Amino acid sequence: MQLWKTAVLAAGIVALMMGFSGCGDTPDPWVGGELESALAQAGERGTLVMVDFKTDWCTWCKRLDRDTFSDSAVITELGELVALQLDAEKEGVDAAEKYGVRSFPTIVFLDAGGHEVDRILGYLPPDAFLTAVRRIRAGDTFNACLARLNEDPSNLEALERAVEGLLERSDAIAAMVRVEAFHSTHGENESAHRQCRRLMFTARSTMNESLYRRAARLYRRDWPELPEVPDSLGVAHLSALISSLEQVEDDRGALRSVRFDDGLALLETVDMDTMDITQLLEVASFAFRAGHFDQATDLYRRWFDRRQVGEGKDSLNQVAWNLYLMGRESEAALAMAQEAYDVDRDPGVGDTLARLLYVDGKVDEAIEIENRAAEGTDGRSAEEFEATVEMMRNGEELGDQPSFEDFPGKKRG
Repeated sequence: MQLWKTAVLAAGIVALMMGFSGCGDTPDPWVGGELESALAQAGERGTLVMVDFKTDWCTWCKRLDRDTFSDSAVITELGELVALQLDAEKEGVDAAEKYGVRSFPTIVFLDAGGHEVDRILGYLPPDAFLTAVRRIRAGDTFNACLARLNEDPSNLEALERAVEGLLERSDAIAAMVRVEAFHSTHGENESAHRQCRRLMFTARSTMNESLYRRAARLYRRDWPELPEVPDSLGVAHLSALISSLEQVEDDRGALRSVRFDDGLALLETVDMDTMDITQLLEVASFAFRAGHFDQATDLYRRWFDRRQVGEGKDSLNQVAWNLYLMGRESEAALAMAQEAYDVDRDPGVGDTLARLLYVDGKVDEAIEIENRAAEGTDGRSAEEFEATVEMMRNGEELGDQPSFEDFPGKKRG
């Protein structure tokens, strides 16, 4: 830890010296102040406002700051916009609510009147981020995509982007309506049929997870209200449960059971043998979150066996972590975690590898990597990594398990 502090101090001194000498200056792409002032600046400059909604606890927000927003080409591109960062749980609460921001990071692009023109959901590395921003600045936005689809209902690319955008805006019903309309007209084409099936699964699984998260929150508050749940594939069991809650004695057990059943209903709509590698990962992750661990394990294994070396490297750590939580395919999970760590020494990636090494009996190596993870971060994450080191030294079970095993959590009070 002392060496790390020394390195940070040295880096700070070097940066300060460079600042005094006028060499190596990196412009700050962010404007200060509130959203209203950013909109006014955008009006004066004839450009868009880009709002990065983040939180203190969001790991991917920190990685976006570290990897993407520090990139010189990205900084130059942001200079063409009015770029503003808001904490969605502090000064940006009202703005996050206004624009329906529910996950982080979410980056919203606004015109000078405050109207949303597009958004980026989640982390993107520098090159992919630049591609997305340049597309938006060129006018190829979500709204323009909807207009193209209205003008040409046979445009499959526009349909795919429209569905993606609607789901990012938590409008799964509208996404399903678009897919159904497209399929009714063009479903005889085999390629279009397969794409519609894929898009419908994405829309239905997104609606499933959104409604189950809401139901879990309301359950923990002892049902102050009941969510509106359509009697639709993927949430039909939840719909039936919500309508009969007064007669249900064990609502926690019932919620877990219907989530499992609704998940199965959706998984049965997928043709496992025709999925490409991207959909393999999507369906596997849904199966994992819905408690279908055997199916998730099988699909993760298929994904790992089919991918080319270097392909999907950003997903390796998450897949390895999910396999670790399920206690399945430990050898493959360890190989995934090691490959991810060789590419990226991020503390979170190191934590995954360390835990897998620990359960594999390589205790000393696990402790070394977990210590390195603790030294490479701060705050709550560092404390958690340090606590894990102590558990490893004491030979304790780490006790990690899939979130489904705890769904929907405990009621307050």
